[in-house]
Amino acid sequence: MKKFLQFMLITMLLLVSCSKEQLVTREPTEPAETPQQTNNSINAMFVQVCEEGKDVKGPWKGDLMLSRMDDSTMRTGEEQLFAESGGVPTVVEDANGRLISAFQWFSCDNEEAFDKVAVKISEDEGVTWSDPETVKFEELPEEYQRPFDPTLVLTEDGKIRMYFTSNNSGTMMLDKTNKIYSAISEDGVNYTFEPGVRFEVENAPAYDSAVGYFKGLWYLLTPQNDEQPKGAHFATSEDGLTFTTQEDIIPSIEVNWTGNFLAKENALYFYGTPNGKDGNWYTKTEDGKTWSEPIYLKSNYGGDPSVFCPDNGDCLVIGTMMAKKKDSI
Repeated sequence: MKKFLQFMLITMLLLVSCSKEQLVTREPTEPAETPQQTNNSINAMFVQVCEEGKDVKGPWKGDLMLSRMDDSTMRTGEEQLFAESGGVPTVVEDANGRLISAFQWFSCDNEEAFDKVAVKISEDEGVTWSDPETVKFEELPEEYQRPFDPTLVLTEDGKIRMYFTSNNSGTMMLDKTNKIYSAISEDGVNYTFEPGVRFEVENAPAYDSAVGYFKGLWYLLTPQNDEQPKGAHFATSEDGLTFTTQEDIIPSIEVNWTGNFLAKENALYFYGTPNGKDGNWYTKTEDGKTWSEPIYLKSNYGGDPSVFCPDNGDCLVIGTMMAKKKDSI
């Protein structure tokens, strides 16, 4: 019975943190887990999914797909497999012109990489990519849960900041103890934890943040897909570390607020997860205060899309699709 409860607990968290399904806020019903117990739970899931090959529903069933998108938001060319068994993608261009994509990885080739944040790097604007590599976190307190739901942003001094979801309560449930934290990196692979909480929501979980830098301010939102009316919790910051909560973003159209920011053409865009048949969508702001109503894209690019647009040529989009196995790039 104990193993069954443990199995159900880790399955629920993994589904919520990466599959973008609707959430239910709840209090933990079991005593808080120690870091070792958490690792044991993740390892148990690795055994069932990877070694025993059981058909267990979860984010490991999704693959990250890479597409190209023209100015009309139409896909150009065929989508390509970016990474097997991954979700929650984010992509940023670093100070040296490299593209760095981070995501939650459920590798069956390496137990130590299962349910860890990994990165792939491109030095030719996304034509070719390195193999996935799990990131390393220094100075992360022992009592914190493993980082998940990464978001990358380039700082003004050329460093890479990762925002991620975690908690220091020891629970594996996605409840109100989950908050947004950050870590800083010189190379996009090795990160140093930055003490303190970047963002939290009173009596609700803060998870899967999107963060963008636009006109001298940092913008952060987290989805409130489990609340009514559905929308996004919203905050701004002058330094990327201390955020001030702003009024929630609530459009008249009900959409899924899991996605990523993109600053382009004097506007800040947010690209969101498809809602059934309606597909992906975006909203934008030119002043950081007034947001357009959601506009639907002409193609489906998958869940939690991350977009990068070079100075010339089509935009690159990475999103989560369910089990589309092709040759990986």
